[in-house]
Amino acid sequence: MNETDNTNSKHLELYSIMAEYDNAGFPLSYCLLSTATAIDQQKRTKALAAWATCLRDIYGLSPVFAHVDKDMAEIGSLKEVWKSKISLCWWHLRRAIRMRLILSSSWSSQKQLGQDQLLLGTHPTLSKLKSLLQPRKHQ
Repeated sequence: MNETDNTNSKHLELYSIMAEYDNAGFPLSYCLLSTATAIDQQKRTKALAAWATCLRDIYGLSPVFAHVDKDMAEIGSLKEVWKSKISLCWWHLRRAIRMRLILSSSWSSQKQLGQDQLLLGTHPTLSKLKSLLQPRKHQ
């Protein structure tokens, strides 16, 4: 499951469910969603769960695993509908760790940095974190 921001003039959230076959990705379903003005808590989670339930019940979709961007609404809906293993996107996980460490640490002055500089890892402060964010090599 994946969500894309800023793809249309109505500011709708565009979600897709993809499948992998023979190392190639194929879109199975799309969902346009607007929860920007929702008052109800967990509106996105409920809407995504309803969409996934339709895919499960009508088309028999039952994934072995799901790959998501660390979005709690996506994770919550997938856990509710399918009991598949959930894996997190490495890029989004690294980004979340970087942002959390920089913005909540003693480097409060770093809040003025542009997001691009943080994501690209070009700021000198991030060089200290690179060793923490690298996958460990198995011997």
